[in-house]
Amino acid sequence: MESHVRAHTHTRDAPDPLFKILLPVFHHTPPQALLAIGLLGLRPWKPRTVGAIGMAASALNCYFLYPAVARVAAPASAGAGAPAPASGPVAAATEAAAAARRAVEAGVGALGGGVGARELKAA
Repeated sequence: MESHVRAHTHTRDAPDPLFKILLPVFHHTPPQALLAIGLLGLRPWKPRTVGAIGMAASALNCYFLYPAVARVAAPASAGAGAPAPASGPVAAATEAAAAARRAVEAGVGALGGGVGARELKAA
């Protein structure tokens, strides 16, 4: 019985980088959908309820417009103690997530539309 319990109780060292990028999207979508339902009148909500949902959705939109917090990089130590370059599926996922973030910051979304950083700077 113990081996069965041990086999199913595992811990992850670090969260998946792609998950960290997509998590805010999953928190942002429900308020947007609820706001659309309320504005279309598909539910009999009071205007105050629809307004509260709209304010929450707007607050999330403002949060997404803020630039990322700059992280201080640890000084690279030369010698035998230096870490080896990352490789494998985690490194590939990290690079894919970084490429997706650069594409979004450049204004090139998955659908090719929307207002990007270039349009915002030009305005």
